[in-house]
Amino acid sequence: MFWKIENAVLQTGWRTKLIVNSDTYDPHPEVISFVITLNARERSPNTIKSYLSAIVRFLNWTDGVGVDWKRINILELTRYKRFLQELPTRGQKQRSSSSVRLALTSITEFLRFCAAEGLIEEKIAEQLLEKRPNTKHRRVGEGIPFHPRRINAVRVERTERAPEILSFEQASAMMDAASTARDRFLLRILYEGGPRIGEVLGMRTEDLHLLPNSRSLGCAISGAHFHIERRTDNTNQSLAKSKKPRSIPVTLKFINDYREYQHERYELLRDRQNGYLFVNYEGASAGSPMSYSNVYKIISRLANQNGFRATPHMFRHSAATGWIETGSEIDVVQELLGHASPVTTSVYLHASEERLRNAVIDVEKKRKNFGCS
Repeated sequence: MFWKIENAVLQTGWRTKLIVNSDTYDPHPEVISFVITLNARERSPNTIKSYLSAIVRFLNWTDGVGVDWKRINILELTRYKRFLQELPTRGQKQRSSSSVRLALTSITEFLRFCAAEGLIEEKIAEQLLEKRPNTKHRRVGEGIPFHPRRINAVRVERTERAPEILSFEQASAMMDAASTARDRFLLRILYEGGPRIGEVLGMRTEDLHLLPNSRSLGCAISGAHFHIERRTDNTNQSLAKSKKPRSIPVTLKFINDYREYQHERYELLRDRQNGYLFVNYEGASAGSPMSYSNVYKIISRLANQNGFRATPHMFRHSAATGWIETGSEIDVVQELLGHASPVTTSVYLHASEERLRNAVIDVEKKRKNFGCS
């Protein structure tokens, strides 16, 4: 017997994923409670999926080595950390420290939830906290107060790595290979605007303001742009991560691609129109909003056709890197991406290999000009 992830529909009608027994298909009871809580907190389907991916691997490991996950200790968690570090990815590459760290974070969150709900003993969660001295507000003569801090005794050292991006040539090749105006416009909005895929799938046509002046639409922002709004009633279960609305300026190419998409969409769907920006074209779901899996398949296929790999989030990385490399200030990029903190945005400050090499070559050229070499 082992555990696996399956699609499910909760009593509330919310479609989600659960971890079930591979033999009986009975759902994991503690995971059900955890998923319901994540849904109540309005976590996106992608976030829930990443939690479950980490938890199902953990449950299968504990069963495989004969460890009771409800009584797990730090030593066993450390063993599991080592297992993750040695477990290759699907591409047979070494797992990055960030992916190991995220997996361990998901597991500790799950264990802490179970302890808080009385599903496991509190001491299991207590070991995931360490006490650190808090000297920030210490007064002279006072003892050093301690405060609990989420751990981890199984923490993984952070190793900064430049985000994986698509070159302009790769993005252009995918757009040229797109078989529909819809797919081309989908790539355009991801590459130029850098929104998260959950934000894009929840967009409505009313979110696009492409006139020089949008005051007639009740919008004071000048110039062509689109809005990112967080909606919790999307029928495709998409959800914008950031609760703060934002607007993103667009180019003439963006406007032209959207016009072509509008015409194509009307010709193909006619009376099956709705307010969602991106909709399915074929089958029983024609006219309904696109899903995460739809977009992943489209992007994977177009990238494979051109001999490389791509994911929706790589377009976001590419947009942010492009803004930084052309001189945009980090606060501007932070606003465009919808990051709550500039620390999150700072990952895009990595210099590319080309820029690093040019820096060395430029210095060498200057030295030659001054007769220094």
